[in-house]
Amino acid sequence: MFLAAEFMLQGVDLEGADLTTGLLELALAADDAYAMPLGACLASIRASTEAATAVRIHVLDGGLSTASTEQLIRAAEGFELTVYPLDDRLSAELPVSAHISRLTYARLLIPEVLPKATRRIIYLDVDTIVRRDLSALWQHELNGALLGAVQDQAVPFFDCRTMDGYAAVGPFLAAVEAFHNLEQLALPGDAPYFNAGVMLIDLEQWRAKDISRQCFEFLREHRGVNKFWDQDALNAVCHRQWARVDSRWNQQSHLHRYPTAGEAPLSPEEYRNCMENPYVVHYSAGSKPWHFSYVGPQRQLFFTYVDQSPYAGWRPRVAVRQEWLQTKYQLRMLAWALKQYLLNARR
Repeated sequence: MFLAAEFMLQGVDLEGADLTTGLLELALAADDAYAMPLGACLASIRASTEAATAVRIHVLDGGLSTASTEQLIRAAEGFELTVYPLDDRLSAELPVSAHISRLTYARLLIPEVLPKATRRIIYLDVDTIVRRDLSALWQHELNGALLGAVQDQAVPFFDCRTMDGYAAVGPFLAAVEAFHNLEQLALPGDAPYFNAGVMLIDLEQWRAKDISRQCFEFLREHRGVNKFWDQDALNAVCHRQWARVDSRWNQQSHLHRYPTAGEAPLSPEEYRNCMENPYVVHYSAGSKPWHFSYVGPQRQLFFTYVDQSPYAGWRPRVAVRQEWLQTKYQLRMLAWALKQYLLNARR
């Protein structure tokens, strides 16, 4: 049983709302290290949501301070916000890495933590910026599927060598296989692999099939061979039970690594749409826009929403030094090129 700290904001009346259509329910997870990105994400949701849309936000608390919680209440102004402390519900034995903490597994606890009356949820990683009203995703028909998601843009198949056009796409993928032990798992290599950073979940089905328990069992049984943490578990357990949604709902950082549509694992039209008009921008790489060393795309987009949140004005303190070092390096390279040009001109 979880202790939920609930904050009602601006008297939003959600009584009697239809949980499948009239009320938009979102789940996110954060600790103090991700409080500021969550604030930016909430600001982007507020900016993109129609005023008439009732929104209920569920935050799984992996270690938020009182000060951070107060900031998030301000960031969620106009929405209903409920914070659920996870305490020690995430096992210390779960595998982690330099940029993946135990908090990534919090999404597996959503069906247990949220009220049983919550039948459908949109889950968002906090390293996302929302650019379109999520109501359109909320109303997507799952047609019996457990969840709706976007195919992963870095590792689109269990075994990417089975995909059409692998010769062109292969050199730019993050990995050839989604699992270290694909043969042992007896999973089909040509099965699509989804990214778990944005999901529309049928919680009734999830609970009925005990998906969370199956995922944690998968993680225990295959400890040490998972490449992508709980995302591997979700894909293995939900194999053939998920539905694709428009790729614009989860534009992942890796998409920018494909030089052209010809080298991307999307159709030319899908690639163009996702690059030019993403509905959700997902900073899915290890380097994030709030890191001083970030050199990826759409950094300014992130700080646009930081500045619309209670964290307005926040910037990495080392960013100025990093930009100076980059400028200094560029000047040195320019000087070297000029020197080479002059030497060649004299010959």
